[in-house]
Amino acid sequence: MAFVLVTNSKGGVGKTTLTACLALTAQDIGHHVALIDLDRQRSLSRFAKLATIPYQSGLPLGPRKFAKKKGAGLLLIDTKATLRGRELEEAVAHADAIIVPCTTSHVDIEATSRFLKRLRRIKDLKKGRAHLVPVLNRVRLNASLSNQIAHTELKLHAPIGAWFPATKAFEDVLESGRGIQHSRYARRNEVFENLEKLLHLCGLNLTTR
Repeated sequence: MAFVLVTNSKGGVGKTTLTACLALTAQDIGHHVALIDLDRQRSLSRFAKLATIPYQSGLPLGPRKFAKKKGAGLLLIDTKATLRGRELEEAVAHADAIIVPCTTSHVDIEATSRFLKRLRRIKDLKKGRAHLVPVLNRVRLNASLSNQIAHTELKLHAPIGAWFPATKAFEDVLESGRGIQHSRYARRNEVFENLEKLLHLCGLNLTTR
């Protein structure tokens, strides 16, 4: 069973959209998925209803109990941007992997760099109980991809685990409840491969199909 936390103290970096895309990709591969929505906007909860994925809003049940009850092999937890202090430490304590989305914006990169520094000071991360996976969202495909990744890695002092383009097809997943692989987006296969790569980095077995 894999527990994956998707978090960043910076809002608007695509946490919920990425969580939804990962859930649909894991389902397509053949995994049982469950979702926990810790964001007060409840966007992930609305998506889960559309996609008929088991979910809970908040933590009425502990993550492990909830995942076990739903028979999930993958639990994805979407957090609010204001998660910090004890709340952040408790969320990290449940995680096998922590995905930290960031966009190519200078403001987002600087904010994400500070957030990663805070994460690295948390005891469970220091002890290696979970690993960090920074992700670059909303990549501009009309600019050099390698330069955007290299610049972000330099600022974050961490390798980028996966990247995703700035495309409406990616954002539409939340409203449609359908994976990007079922869209008409020209680079959908490339995006799907990156989602699979990210799941693999988080410890999910991709050979169930």
